[in-house]
Amino acid sequence: MLEVVGQPWWTVGALTLASFSSPIPSTSEPATADPSLSCVDYRAEARYSGVGYDHLVHISNQCDKSARCDVSTSVNPDKVQVVVASKATETVLTWRGSPAREFTAAVSCRLIE
Repeated sequence: MLEVVGQPWWTVGALTLASFSSPIPSTSEPATADPSLSCVDYRAEARYSGVGYDHLVHISNQCDKSARCDVSTSVNPDKVQVVVASKATETVLTWRGSPAREFTAAVSCRLIE
């Protein structure tokens, strides 16, 4: 029987498959994009995609007006601009296939007409 470091091959295979199929839960709590806009929140998520981690920033706008938000991260400092409609949520993909499983998002929003 084939063994890898004292473990049967099927145990190693099962553990390998389980580790690739389990998503990494988001550990970050929602944060307010701008202290003066308490109706706009965001949270960062690193989701494993098979070749690395996709860095996602979810922005929720509970304001009565749309919000224009600038999004950047510790891994990708280039700002991306997104408009989030009133009472809506948008998700911004800031990096696909990153080796980093953790990152910090920076979101700055302002209300628009």
